[in-house]
Amino acid sequence: MSLTSNQITQIMNEYIESIENSGKIYWNKGIVPTKENWGFTNTKCGSNCTSNHFPEMGMGIQCYAFARFIAYLLTGISLYGVDAVQNGANVGGGWTKISDLTNYEFKPGDIVETTDPHTAIVLSSNGTTVQFLELWTREEYGCKLAYGNFYNGITSRAHVDHLRKTVNQGGTVKHVIKCPPIEQVFVEPPELPPDGTTSTIDLYRNHTSTDTALYKNDLEYTAGSGDVINGGVAPTRTGYRFLGWYTARTGGTKVTKYSDIPEGTAALYAQWCEL
Repeated sequence: MSLTSNQITQIMNEYIESIENSGKIYWNKGIVPTKENWGFTNTKCGSNCTSNHFPEMGMGIQCYAFARFIAYLLTGISLYGVDAVQNGANVGGGWTKISDLTNYEFKPGDIVETTDPHTAIVLSSNGTTVQFLELWTREEYGCKLAYGNFYNGITSRAHVDHLRKTVNQGGTVKHVIKCPPIEQVFVEPPELPPDGTTSTIDLYRNHTSTDTALYKNDLEYTAGSGDVINGGVAPTRTGYRFLGWYTARTGGTKVTKYSDIPEGTAALYAQWCEL
C-alpha cells in the first residue's frame, strides 16, 4: 500500500524536525551526505558550498543536489540530471519527468526545477497552495535548510496557477520530476549525537552482557533485527510505520546508537504508528 500525500508530508516534516532539533541546519564543505549522516553542521560556509556532491557524480551540494538527496531518503533512488530526457520518461525508480504542466497537480515529493536555476521538493500541496522543502543559499544565510514558499518564503504561500508559469524572482518552471508511489520510507530521520559524543552501544546485549531478545510488537525479533540502529533496514509491519526501538512496548525510552541502554533493560521493543 502506497503512502498517502499527507503521510509523505508528515515524513518530510519529521526530517525537518530532526534537523532543526539537532541545531545543525547547514550543509557545509567537507561533509559528504549519506543516509546515516545527512551532512548537516551548525557552521555556515557562505553561498558557495559546492565541494560536496550527492550522488557522487557531479552534483554540487546546493539546492539541486539537496532536493535529490531528500528524494533518495524517501525512495532510495539516486536521481541525476533530466534536462535531455523527454517528457513522460521514467528517469529512474518510477520517477517521471513532466515538462507539460498544464493542469498538473503538484504532490508531496515532486521535484520542481526552474530556469533561473533553482530546485526544490514539494513538501505539501492541497490543490490550491504548495509549500516546499529546499536548500536556500545566500552569503548571510549559508547553505541552509528552508521550507515554505519557493525561495525561502519570500511570500507566505506559492499558488499553483502562478507556479505553473513562473516562480518568485522571475524563474520559469522548466519541468517537474514526479515522485513515484512510495511503499515504504527508505530512511528514518537520523538520531544525531551531541557535539563531541562518540559512544556507541551493542543492542544485542543487555546490562548483564547476555543475549537479549528484540521484539517486534509481541513477536520475537531475532538477532540481526537491530541493525537499523546502525544504519540497516528498519523492521516492517503492514499498516504501520516503525518509530524506533524502545525500552517498553508503550512509553519507555527510545534507544539509538548514541544513547545508553537504561539500567535493568532486558529487552527492546519496536514501537509503531498506524498509517
